[in-house]
Amino acid sequence: MAICLKPISNRAIEHYLKEDGNANIAWNAFINGYANIPFADVMNMTAPELSIYVYAMNKRNKNQYDLYSNMLGGG
Repeated sequence: MAICLKPISNRAIEHYLKEDGNANIAWNAFINGYANIPFADVMNMTAPELSIYVYAMNKRNKNQYDLYSNMLGGG
């Protein structure tokens, strides 16, 4: 059995999150800063899970950047 290490595209991740309600709730909680993922859990993630984690982390960082930028009067 071969292991695929190819990352999942953002489009595929967005489709997955749209279709799976439980995953949508869990990952959106992480994206919005209501939940954290322990480092030990990240170390045990599969390649597809890591793709979703990176996608969610990028969204989380962008949300935080936009929030602080708006608070400081930037745009």
